[in-house]
Amino acid sequence: MSLPYTLLVLALDNGVGRTPAMGWNSWNTFRCEGLDEALIHEVADAMVSTGLRDAGYQYVNIDDCWMDKKRSGDGHIVVDP
Repeated sequence: MSLPYTLLVLALDNGVGRTPAMGWNSWNTFRCEGLDEALIHEVADAMVSTGLRDAGYQYVNIDDCWMDKKRSGDGHIVVDP
């Protein structure tokens, strides 16, 4: 049995959400091994040179291993020097 129905969708016509957030995540490849500023720049440059940026990839997500194991005196997460 099929029931006919009408679906009303309200959305802004601003381009948001037309594709998923497309990017690269450090954890999926490196975990915490050798993760440093030079590596992140290398990955970002590779995203451009291989055409990923032009295909819609726009995020470089530094997922983990950027913070110190201890928090600041007032409880905030701090960058690992």
